[in-house]
Amino acid sequence: MEYIRYHGFIPKKEAINSGARIVGCSVQTATRYLDKITSQAGPLMVTRDMLRHEVLVLRTTQDSPHDQTHNPASHTQGDEYQ
Repeated sequence: MEYIRYHGFIPKKEAINSGARIVGCSVQTATRYLDKITSQAGPLMVTRDMLRHEVLVLRTTQDSPHDQTHNPASHTQGDEYQ
C-alpha cells in the first residue's frame, strides 16, 4: 500500500505478480488475497485508468461501506469496476 500512497495507483496485474514474488506465494494465492483487500470492507478498490486498464487505488472514506453518511443513490458509477 506504500506504493499506492506514493504513486496513487498500481496496475492490478502488477500488484498480483509483484506481490506473489515479494512474499513468495503463488499468483493464485495473491489473487485471492487481493479479492479480500478489495472487498467492500477492504482498504483498496479496483477501478480503471484512462486506457481502461484495471488499477488498484486506496478506498476513500466516502467509498467505505462503514461511512454512515454515504448515500448510495448519490454515488456515480463512473469508471469504477464492480
